[in-house]
Amino acid sequence: MVTRMDSDIGRMMALLKELKLDEKTLVIFASDNGSAIGAPAHENLFHSSGGLRGIKRSMYEGGIKTMMAARWRGKITADTSCEVPTVFYDFLPTVSELIGQPIPADAKAKVDGISIAPAFFG
Repeated sequence: MVTRMDSDIGRMMALLKELKLDEKTLVIFASDNGSAIGAPAHENLFHSSGGLRGIKRSMYEGGIKTMMAARWRGKITADTSCEVPTVFYDFLPTVSELIGQPIPADAKAKVDGISIAPAFFG
């Protein structure tokens, strides 16, 4: 699946370049949760949790900590990293800030997240 995903993302990035959209498109890739091998007895198989305790469905870092990658040519510096902890409900405030639009008033009271846009820019 990783090989397939890598190939498909490569095709998408090539198409963005072909359409001359690669410099104006923010591409974000994120996983949904930690590694899943099966039973907790397998959590050290292939070191899929990267040395963290726990696997998918556990509340330890190995079950909930994942990576996120963002690419926005000319805006996000390549080969940089950030250790700011985020959660999916930060997505709406982040995108709202990036596109310069407020969170809709009827949704604002239901949004717990914060914008992580500053983390993209150093």
